[in-house]
Order: sequence, then structure tokens, then C-alpha cells
Amino acid sequence: MKYLAEIDVMTRREILDPQGKAVKLGLHNLHMDSIDNVRIGKHITLEVEAETEALARETVDSACRQLLANLIMEEYTFELVPA
Repeated sequence: MKYLAEIDVMTRREILDPQGKAVKLGLHNLHMDSIDNVRIGKHITLEVEAETEALARETVDSACRQLLANLIMEEYTFELVPA
């Protein structure tokens, strides 16, 4: 069965996010002063072929831990749905 994974990778809260800070400054320059605490991350979608949802989750989790996220600086979450 095919599954669709929607993965979000974000910089950990305790680590400075220079891209988020630059975007926040740009928004404030556009007079959007009510916007605060901007964080920039990655959104990844992929399809997984697996016999069960549990195996698909294990595959996606492994891909995140080994390649898609730098676990020293980033954290990830994902949702899995049948494709």
C-alpha cells in the first residue's frame, strides 16, 4: 500500500533562527508590527510503499533521523495518510 508523508523540519526553539529573524525584520519594515517569533523550516512530502502503516511510519522516521533532519539543531514531525 502507498502512503503519503507530510514532514515538517524546524530549527529547535533554543537555537537562533537567522532566517526567521530576517523575515521578521522584513515584515516589520512593511509595518506588520504585530507579527513576532518567526521561524523558518522545511516542508517535505514523499510517498512510501509499505505493507502496513507501522512499517511506513518506521521508514519515514528513519529517513528523517538519518537524512532529512539534522537532529543536533532540528526537530521534525510528520503525518502519514494512505495515498
